[in-house]
Amino acid sequence: MIYREYVLRPTSSWMTPWQSDTLFGHISWAMLDQEGEQSLQQWLASFDDAPALLISDGFIGEWLPRPLLPSVGKYARPASFEEAQLAKRMKGQHWIHRTSVLNHDWGNIDALSKSGSPQLMLHMHNTINRLTGTSLERDGLYEQEAFKLPKGERTISIYIGAKDEAELKRFDHYIRLISLTGYGKRKTVGQGQFEVQAVIDRDEWFNVEAANALLWLSHGVPSERDSVAGQYKLATKYGKIGEGTNDQSLIFKKPLTRICPGAVFLKKQHNYAGTMVHGISDANSSIVQYAYSLTLPLVLEDEYIEAMAALLARRL
Repeated sequence: MIYREYVLRPTSSWMTPWQSDTLFGHISWAMLDQEGEQSLQQWLASFDDAPALLISDGFIGEWLPRPLLPSVGKYARPASFEEAQLAKRMKGQHWIHRTSVLNHDWGNIDALSKSGSPQLMLHMHNTINRLTGTSLERDGLYEQEAFKLPKGERTISIYIGAKDEAELKRFDHYIRLISLTGYGKRKTVGQGQFEVQAVIDRDEWFNVEAANALLWLSHGVPSERDSVAGQYKLATKYGKIGEGTNDQSLIFKKPLTRICPGAVFLKKQHNYAGTMVHGISDANSSIVQYAYSLTLPLVLEDEYIEAMAALLARRL
């Protein structure tokens, strides 16, 4: 795999979370438009064997999701008052500076932050009466949620793994094309606008021979080949078909429960996790859901490995 970091600079607010499957969907629709149905279906079919392209969610600045590691050592027994105070300070700090992750410094409270979360903003709109040309007197005003970068942050990073130079070139082409059209909901009216600011080689980060665990960097669905020993959180997505149909009865996908970024599993076979999900749409059987996760290799101490094995034994 070839690993790169794409640093994006948002030039507007956005309404759709920066998630790997949504970005993959944008790429697929753009490929359909440029390369045709046959080329797209061949490309998608190749993912059933192994992923040609791994995409992370988009992460603000240099923040990564805080690894969900089990309690070990002094935190495995009843906490003292000082330890309880420290745990309270750490609660809600869902993001960790990536330097601490790369240095295996999991417990550094100074590396934790809330700055990895986007800032919510509300856009107010009027519903216009087409007969009078003025706003409706009743229910004429409504709001829409959008997001922007928190104070002090300027970029969003997406990490990718491409199986070869051809796939890297393909992703580079389409991410730059998407930057011209916008990302997510209401992109046609200016939401989700961004520029590609830099592309950085990250092969060293993702090729770690001593790794014994994997940190999920994408929302995904595990496959039968993935490890089941780990810590994770779940979230259900109620997705829509992004483009290609105007029939409101056909745009909804089936609900899909996925593992969230920040999950940590013991390494089993591959340096990635997840699968492609078929049968996600009753309207079109050819539509699939990208549910692979790019994973960052970790080197965990023995006490974490033992704790994760013990958790698995209790579940079984």
